[in-house]
Amino acid sequence: RCNVIAIAFWALWFNRSSIYHEGAGKSAHGVKSFIKAYITEIDRLENATSTMHFSVDKKWEPPVGDVLKLNFDASFQQDTNRSVSGVIVRNAEGLIMAASTHLNEYIMDSTMAVACAYLQSITVAEDLGFRKIIVEGDSLIVTKKMRTPVDDKSCISAPVKEVKARIRSFESINFSFVPRCANNAAHVLAEERQSHASSMYWVEEAPTSVEGAAERDRWWLNSND
Repeated sequence: RCNVIAIAFWALWFNRSSIYHEGAGKSAHGVKSFIKAYITEIDRLENATSTMHFSVDKKWEPPVGDVLKLNFDASFQQDTNRSVSGVIVRNAEGLIMAASTHLNEYIMDSTMAVACAYLQSITVAEDLGFRKIIVEGDSLIVTKKMRTPVDDKSCISAPVKEVKARIRSFESINFSFVPRCANNAAHVLAEERQSHASSMYWVEEAPTSVEGAAERDRWWLNSND
């Protein structure tokens, strides 16, 4: 109960601060939805810590200047050989510029699911005209393959080659690896949309639970100022 009260007070303070500094805030219903999503996210993280080990000090970091950061993740369903890619685009202030999910079929394993999510992140940036980007995920293996100039010969060579072929479409592009705890908003997006049978797109918004995760990232940024 104390946690719920503390989160409610913080959400009200953050909304008031947004109105004061940015001239825009959430409605009463929006604040209520954010509180519920935040509590759900905390419960999910507490359950996850029993089986996962990560550095609690690592937080999501914003891009600099006019560069946009695309965080992505993939959820893989082995019984159906399907995956869902989640992509969230944020600016230097941590504000959501766009988000999308992509349903993939005939996916053989989680590594291929991540490689497809990498490629779909690039597609999102191209479609929306973003020219300076950082593509960030929590798969070190796939990120290394994207960074190396050597031709990939693995089972994910097709999406890796496609990503590399599209690099020239951007003014600047970097591939970044972070642990799961710094990629939480994208993870929530991919996991939440597992039960949906189609791809989805959002502009300057995202599902409530994802907005909650993104706002939590912003809170950490503001608390360190």
